[in-house]
Amino acid sequence: MNFDNRDNLDEAKNTALGFLGRRLRTEREVRIKLSDRFSENVINEVIKDLKRVNLINDDEYVGCFVRDRLKLNPWGKNRIKLELEKRGICPEVIENNQEFQNINEEEIIKHIILKKHNEYNTSIPAEDKKLRDLLYRRGFDPDNINNTLKQFRGRH
Repeated sequence: MNFDNRDNLDEAKNTALGFLGRRLRTEREVRIKLSDRFSENVINEVIKDLKRVNLINDDEYVGCFVRDRLKLNPWGKNRIKLELEKRGICPEVIENNQEFQNINEEEIIKHIILKKHNEYNTSIPAEDKKLRDLLYRRGFDPDNINNTLKQFRGRH
């Protein structure tokens, strides 16, 4: 590798490290960030080095994304998967991730129903529909929504 290429590689690494210093990023996000200034060969070399030292790890990114998405306004598996795919994560990495596999949609739906219990009276069809729509938008599986609402109505 000649001197100019070495400088270019170092500059690309520094750019990527600055980008990664703010938060975790997917491989695709780093590639896009570098693509306007560096050649494909330089980008591939930088990505390879960053993966080797575990600064780019799409599986770890999936786990962190899932944990973050389940904290405040929880999403269902469908929406989480869609958002991760938009960020360049391949479906196999998502499906094989332990955090993703451990999502218990029915428990999350129960928590949301209890939290929204005062807002929505599910015995009134229009309010039941509003609650269902909220859960659909958040990406929960329709079967899980129906099953959980049936269980909830049976107890309340």
